[in-house]
Amino acid sequence: MSISIHSLIGKMEKELLLAKQAPDEISMKNHIYSMKTLCEVILGESASPKAQLELINKNQPSMEVSQIGKAEPLKTEDGANGESIFDF
Repeated sequence: MSISIHSLIGKMEKELLLAKQAPDEISMKNHIYSMKTLCEVILGESASPKAQLELINKNQPSMEVSQIGKAEPLKTEDGANGESIFDF
């Protein structure tokens, strides 16, 4: 089943008008959330998988390799658990 982008944009316009006329902030946010969902439907159908992956990666925090493995070795009073695997 394919939904026309024009019909989705029409629904977004209707939600925008309802958001402008909302009596309270909660109702307004509900209409805005509906618009967000409709936008995601449009972008999900028209965007290529590569573009979707770029959007996902852009929203996720990146973790650099230099941050991994920089832990200092565990130090104890008696010198055990040193840098070598043979230190007991």
